[in-house]
Amino acid sequence: MKIEAGDSVKTLLKLLSVNGEEVPPGSGEQTIHKTVVVGKLYKEALNNFISSEVQNLGEKKSKLYNLSGDVFFGTHRKDLICKIPRENMDKDIQEGEVIQNKKGNVGYIVDTKNHKEYISVDFNHPFSGKELEIELKISEIFPLKDQVLETPCGKRV
Repeated sequence: MKIEAGDSVKTLLKLLSVNGEEVPPGSGEQTIHKTVVVGKLYKEALNNFISSEVQNLGEKKSKLYNLSGDVFFGTHRKDLICKIPRENMDKDIQEGEVIQNKKGNVGYIVDTKNHKEYISVDFNHPFSGKELEIELKISEIFPLKDQVLETPCGKRV
C-alpha cells in the first residue's frame, strides 16, 4: 500500500546500538511506539524524521539508519557539563547516577574521582553527540480516506 500525505502511520522505532555498543534488550529506552501523520510538521525532530521516512518505506517495511543523536536530541555542548561543589552533593553519589537541579534539569554524574572539590555533571541528553543505530518499522497504516474526523462542533467530515 502506498503511503500518502495525511495518512496516519503507527511505527516502532528500535534503538539497536549507541556508539557501536548494542543496547541490551529490556532496557527502558530501547523501543518507542509512535503514530504520526505523514506530511505534518511537528515540533519534535523525532516525529518529523519518522513522518518523512515512512512515506518511502511502504507497508510493513523497515529500514536501518545510522544517525548522530544530535539529529534528535541537540548538539552535545561542553557548556552543559557543570562542576558542582562536593559539599552540595550526597557523599555516596556514584558516576552514572541521575540528578535534577533546582530548575528541573536532569543531569548525569560523569566524574566523581578526579577532583576533591567538585564532581562533574553532564546536562546534555545522554544520546547527544553519540552515533545511534536505529530501526524504523511500520506497524500499521491508517489511510486518510478511511479516517472519520470530527469538527469541534461534533460534525463528521
